[in-house]
Amino acid sequence: MISLNPLLPAAPILIHALRETTGVETPKDMDTTYRKTSSGLEAIAARNPALSQRQRSLLILIDGKRNEKDLATLASGFGDVEELLQSLLALGFIEPAGQR
Repeated sequence: MISLNPLLPAAPILIHALRETTGVETPKDMDTTYRKTSSGLEAIAARNPALSQRQRSLLILIDGKRNEKDLATLASGFGDVEELLQSLLALGFIEPAGQR
């Protein structure tokens, strides 16, 4: 397993670079529903050390049914939920529920 710990401080930079190179923009409507990818499920099962406690806790809450607004309410004590979602998205642990 590859450790992503050295990349965590650079996550905002990586997210920006990903957006710039792929042209992918995150919807700001807070209606996006996310689900865990197979990598996300593995990260939880393996207690992946690349995830911060806040990322891990948010990843556990993501169920493919709750939208960003619901997650922001549930995870209000986690800090910037949008930033956490973006980092999980950039790491490939979540994806919008409508994708496959």
